[in-house]
Amino acid sequence: ELTGSEALTYEQVASALSQVSGRQITYPRPSGKEFKTRMKAAGHDEEFVSVMASIYLIAKLGMAAGTTQELEGLIGRRPTTLTQWAARNAECFAPGVK
Repeated sequence: ELTGSEALTYEQVASALSQVSGRQITYPRPSGKEFKTRMKAAGHDEEFVSVMASIYLIAKLGMAAGTTQELEGLIGRRPTTLTQWAARNAECFAPGVK
C-alpha cells in the first residue's frame, strides 16, 4: 500500500488551506448523494463520478486513515505535507481564483 505521510480528514484539509490562503475555507460534509450530484453538475462523466464517490465514501468512513513509509523509501526523502504543498501553491487559493 502506498500513501503519503499524512492521513487527513476533509476538515483538516480545509483548515490547512485556510491557513495558507488567509481566508476561511470550510468543508460542507455533503451526503454521498449530494457529492455525486455536485460532481455531475460540475460536468464530470458518470464513470469518474462513481470512482470519486467511492473514494469519498472510503475517506468519509475513516477507512483511509492509515499511512505507510513506502513512499519515503521509494523517493528517498520525506513526502511533501499538505501544508508544504499548499504554501508552495498559495496563489491558487487567493481570493478570486477558481
